[in-house]
Amino acid sequence: MEVAAGRQTLCAGNLFKEITGKNVLFGASFATFVEALQSALSGLLKQWSVMNGRIVMNRREVLGVVGASAIAVGAFSTAGAQEKKKSEVHKDKDGHADQCAKDCADCMVECSKCIRHCLEQLAAGKKEYAKCAEMCGDCRECCGTAAKCCHGPMAAAVCEACAKCCEACAAECEKFPSDEICAACAKACRACAKSCHAMMKH
Repeated sequence: MEVAAGRQTLCAGNLFKEITGKNVLFGASFATFVEALQSALSGLLKQWSVMNGRIVMNRREVLGVVGASAIAVGAFSTAGAQEKKKSEVHKDKDGHADQCAKDCADCMVECSKCIRHCLEQLAAGKKEYAKCAEMCGDCRECCGTAAKCCHGPMAAAVCEACAKCCEACAAECEKFPSDEICAACAKACRACAKSCHAMMKH
């Protein structure tokens, strides 16, 4: 579609130049083109001669201007729609990346809190917190990497790994449902995993 639009634009430009002897910048706005076309039409009208009380028009000039106008309008419409679509896709992707980076950063913070908490529990003789501390340590590193890669070309691959880490860490933290710090960490991990899965689709 982009190639076709480009050919239409080039064709319109060639016709316009042939009729008016001028170049038109098709990277400019549609309003700029219309203004240039109106100026060209005005010039042609002045060149048409009146003979025996009747206007004698050059058929080739008239058809050429109309043809150039139709092709140019179509080209601008197609190009405009494509640019708008690209802009919306880019904006949507950036929005997901921003949210994912935020969720990854939040998860890093909660994992850090949970690591310290688990170490305190281990010091108190609660050995069941050992694996949770290890999982939170790995998860924190994954989230840090993902947060830095969300806007890059490796975002999908890194976020896939991060999502798996977060899901595993959340499952471990959820083994302590009455522990507020572990519960908070599990919640953050689930949110981060969700954002990472969304990034994989973009």
